[in-house]
Amino acid sequence: MMFKLLRVNIFNFGKLHDFKMDFEKGLNVIAQDNGFGKTTLAAFIKAMFYGLNYNKKRKVSENEVLKYRPFNSTEKFGGTLSFFCNGKNLRIERFFGNTEKEQEIRLFDEDTNKQQKLDFEKGELGLRIFKVDADAFMRSMYLPQCSIIVENNDSFMQKLSNLAENTDETNNYVKADTSLREYCKKLKLERGNGGKIFDLKCKVEEKEKQLINANNIQTKIKDINDEIVLCIQEITKSDNEVQQLTAQKSKAEKEAASLSKYEEIAEKQNLLNLKQTEIKLKEQQLDNLKYLRPEPPEKIDNVLKSKTLKQILLCALLILCGVGLCFWLWYLSLPFFVGGIALSVIFYIKCKKAEFKIKNTNQRLLEEYNNKCAQTEKEFSELKLDITAQLKALKLNAEELTNTLLILAPEGAQKLKDRYIKAQSDLKIAEQQLIQAKIKYDNNRDKLNISNGALLTLNADPPSPPDIENELLNLKEEINQTEQKYNTAQLARQILSEAKESLTDSYLPMLNTSFKKYVELLAQKRLGEAAVDAQFNITINEAGAYRDSDYLSEGFKEMCNFALRLSLMECIYKDDLPLIILDDPFVNYDDINYSSAKKLLEQISLTTQVIYLTCHKQR
Repeated sequence: MMFKLLRVNIFNFGKLHDFKMDFEKGLNVIAQDNGFGKTTLAAFIKAMFYGLNYNKKRKVSENEVLKYRPFNSTEKFGGTLSFFCNGKNLRIERFFGNTEKEQEIRLFDEDTNKQQKLDFEKGELGLRIFKVDADAFMRSMYLPQCSIIVENNDSFMQKLSNLAENTDETNNYVKADTSLREYCKKLKLERGNGGKIFDLKCKVEEKEKQLINANNIQTKIKDINDEIVLCIQEITKSDNEVQQLTAQKSKAEKEAASLSKYEEIAEKQNLLNLKQTEIKLKEQQLDNLKYLRPEPPEKIDNVLKSKTLKQILLCALLILCGVGLCFWLWYLSLPFFVGGIALSVIFYIKCKKAEFKIKNTNQRLLEEYNNKCAQTEKEFSELKLDITAQLKALKLNAEELTNTLLILAPEGAQKLKDRYIKAQSDLKIAEQQLIQAKIKYDNNRDKLNISNGALLTLNADPPSPPDIENELLNLKEEINQTEQKYNTAQLARQILSEAKESLTDSYLPMLNTSFKKYVELLAQKRLGEAAVDAQFNITINEAGAYRDSDYLSEGFKEMCNFALRLSLMECIYKDDLPLIILDDPFVNYDDINYSSAKKLLEQISLTTQVIYLTCHKQR
């Protein structure tokens, strides 16, 4: 395959705007300062052939669209790349949008400017040209500054296997293994739950639940039928009990009705008891009734006598004073004599008048007292007569009530009362028992209706356990058959993998020979014998033992990885290596290692186009 990059025209991509560059055959050294956009240029070349990886990651380092979209812009970005391939000058025009659907790609014949028909996906142009996918391209022909570690890749395996068979046809192993893997995934996912086997097992679990549910429904139907039988028995029993209690109630009502005259008798008995009580009270009142004569009034002449005596003493005292004074001063004693005599006359006259008045008063009080005594005796006689009449009437009324009670209740009111109370109690008990029996009967009827409704619902579309069991057996048989198919496919993959290992053994010696050659050219005999295994793990023979390359310095480690990259490209493309892009991968090289790497690149550039991006102009 003849391949050569001719030129790039970047309209807008990351830091590069309206950028143009032509490429020459052989070694192209692009020495620019940091921040120029050397890595962006390398990413643009890769994006023209393989596109960008659209994903939803928010980290710029993990999202190529976010990383290379111009800052503060939502417009499409991209450009054109012209290249020579298999005798044709072609031009790619590719522009990227916010989503993969917005991506635009066109391929033109550079000489005629005629658009070529694309019969492949947007990301498969690089696969058509270089025969490896984007991941393998980044691990082989593109050597970045950050790391040039080589890891295994299915695309590598395909190309190396084709190489071992000396054919350019698509590797049958990859197709077969992919088909078998996809077939196994349909039957059973490699991770998590899914696939036909899982779906069948889910159906089995569902059918088992349906079988359990069907058996539970049948058990419920049987239990409900048993409950219905018990309810019918209880209803019959309750109905008989209601009829018996209804008869007992009727009997108690008749007995109570026959004794209904007790209420009249009880009323008369109460009235008789009341009359007898009144009779006792009247007799007691009559016995306690006695005539009490009023107290006579006090005579008032004693008061008058007391007052007259005081006046006489006063007059006598005045006269004695006059007698006594006449012996000393006769003229002074005269007033006492005159005064005493005058007072005596006055007092005498008043005393007579008072006696007359007292006499009249005592006579009037005596008359009033006599009248009061006569009135009291009359009232006492009338009260005694009235009480006697009331007592006689009460006794007569009591006698009539007694005779009436003897006629109404010959056996006695107390016995009739006991019978009446018993009849009322029996009637009340019968009514309560009848109410309870009717409630029990109604509850049983409601329970029967509920059971019949539930039975009707369950019998509407009852699942058949035998049918479900047959479906379950068929599903389990299908699972067994599918698992056999899955195991057979896995066995086929294992056989293919073993065949692949044998193919690996066929190309691995060729890879090791090329790898040792490049290590010797680069290390200038400063490293021991180098080797690489099928997983591209590098070991170095030091002191008779192979050690992992991680024990080496960063410079020698990167040199070994660079040699492995060159070995892979040589094994895959032989003398037809299309392109190598180096983004300053020699920053950790010392002068000796860099000199060896530069000589090797100059040698490779004689047959292969090399684009070397560096920020060290002296290198």
